[in-house]
Amino acid sequence: MEITFLLYYPNAWFKLSNRTHRCRTNRFPYGVIYKIRKETVLIVAVMHLSREPET
Repeated sequence: MEITFLLYYPNAWFKLSNRTHRCRTNRFPYGVIYKIRKETVLIVAVMHLSREPET
């Protein structure tokens, strides 16, 4: 699962800013925005990537 890999390799995913990254899941259409803070990974948001905001 991506969240487990995220904890072991937090710098492996797309970098949005200096400490913020985005991980996309393989099986489901979700994106996870997280921040790396020293020894901690802080999940900021979990987004469904197929939603239509108008509905």
